[in-house]
Amino acid sequence: MKDEDFHFFRKLYEEYKAFGSDFLEKNYKYWIGSKRLSKKKLKEIFLNFRLETFFTFLGTLRALYYSKDIFEVIKRNNEDVWFGVEILNFLLDKNLIKIKSGKVFFKEDFDHFFIKPMDELEIVEKLRRSLRRKIKLEEPLLLNIDPNSKFKWKARYDQMPITTKSAISILSKISHYFPVRVKFAFVGDDDFISIPFRIIFNAPTFSIDKDRELLSEIERISKKMQLNIFTLEADVRKTKMMKDFYGFYTNPPYNLHGSIKFLKFGSNLLSDEGGVAFLVLGYDAIGKRSIHLQKEMSNMGYSIKEVIPSLISYKFHLHHKEDVMVWKKMKDVGIDIKNREALFAALYVLEYIGKTIDFKPSSDIYCYI
Repeated sequence: MKDEDFHFFRKLYEEYKAFGSDFLEKNYKYWIGSKRLSKKKLKEIFLNFRLETFFTFLGTLRALYYSKDIFEVIKRNNEDVWFGVEILNFLLDKNLIKIKSGKVFFKEDFDHFFIKPMDELEIVEKLRRSLRRKIKLEEPLLLNIDPNSKFKWKARYDQMPITTKSAISILSKISHYFPVRVKFAFVGDDDFISIPFRIIFNAPTFSIDKDRELLSEIERISKKMQLNIFTLEADVRKTKMMKDFYGFYTNPPYNLHGSIKFLKFGSNLLSDEGGVAFLVLGYDAIGKRSIHLQKEMSNMGYSIKEVIPSLISYKFHLHHKEDVMVWKKMKDVGIDIKNREALFAALYVLEYIGKTIDFKPSSDIYCYI
């Protein structure tokens, strides 16, 4: 990605603010339940509640760039045709697109700037070509990256090896929600997903973990594969003065306190211009506390875009003391769980909006402004 491209789109976003505000003023009167409002009030509504963050704006443009279909963009944003009219008119006004036979074409090439959304098969193929070996989906990701790795996951950090098929699913989701090649962090990196992320997306990649041995392994592999991954030894319980990231991935301890700590650490990294968080979470020690977790997410400025249950899995291995006990108890009832997928977790996709001002709902339930 070139810096001038990023500055170009940031300038475009500032121009869109004025355009969108004017568009609302000119067209809101046609909408169901509209009331006569002042220009000042309409501008406040647009800037405070209707305007996307810069990061989400980039996602909208990326969706149109690759799909060439305004209806796909409307669908992606859960919007109606008015949204399509607004986006198309703005881009036509800026002479950035042309429309031919109902398809939308950008006049410039932004392949080096935008990340193309990819399905799981595309991710596997890119990884296979880069690693030059067959990808074994049921194996731990690290052993597909480097079959000779001697790294040992540690009980004291609650580390476990993620299956490669789970990592592939996560990377595919990242490609759909992380639209451009900007700074991305892995807060806790015992899944080693930072390595294929860097390989596939070629975006600035930061691996943050308390385990020095783990970071050394990432550094070793990165050097061997000629990848530029920045590593940082840090404790999530202590704030780190870093900023201007647009996304992060974290797979914290599966309890309320741990998940909040990891999420807050990642949130402090994010830019004020918006971003996205990918949170892996199992419910074994959360249960109904998930309600409290959702409140914390909201207080941090997140909107839940998607929750995919059971997307992540771990094969049973005798890593920790409790593993021996649960293996014996299952064996006692006649079931052998060795090498079976025995732990599952959901993937949360969280859009970072940041702080918003208080909103007083209209008494008119059919008002759409």
